[in-house]
Amino acid sequence: MITIHQRYSDGGASTWQFRRRSVEHLLESIRGNLCPTPSQGTANNLSFHGACALCGRFGTKLHTLIAAMASGTIKPIGIDDTKKGLQAFQFDHGDVHDWCLAASPIPRQGMTIYEVAATLNMKHEVVAKLIESGIIRLLAEPTTWLKNIDPASVHTFYDTYVATAKIAPSLNTSPTKLPGVRDKCGGPSFR
Repeated sequence: MITIHQRYSDGGASTWQFRRRSVEHLLESIRGNLCPTPSQGTANNLSFHGACALCGRFGTKLHTLIAAMASGTIKPIGIDDTKKGLQAFQFDHGDVHDWCLAASPIPRQGMTIYEVAATLNMKHEVVAKLIESGIIRLLAEPTTWLKNIDPASVHTFYDTYVATAKIAPSLNTSPTKLPGVRDKCGGPSFR
């Protein structure tokens, strides 16, 4: 796919060099798999950097992620023309998350509270409250939080709820004042 040359300096440090045509071909392959989704906003969009971070949480290697993007297994849903290279591509969080679960070299029956917190970009204390309230389910009664959280319920939570911290800036308010804005303007309740 991409020809990589590693060069070492006199001090022992190394740099990676890529063939320009190989990189251009990769970008063309990914761009050719573009699958725009109906306008759902950008709340579930994930940059290439975000996709890399998510894969890292599941132990998936970067070259495996890029191969999935090049083959069309993970399709970009948008392109940000203000950015260059792989950073220009936007992906659906759910698609990348599902692929990471399937491609992960780590056998998973469940997720830890810290994995869920990283996936949802929340503090683990907030995740614990979501578990206690039953919004996120456990696979079994916990003796510890180790690998007991149901990944499907985490995915459902991500697709169903929007964090007030993401909505508040677009309404020119803070997350703590958002329920008051809702009461004045009407609208759905926030959790």
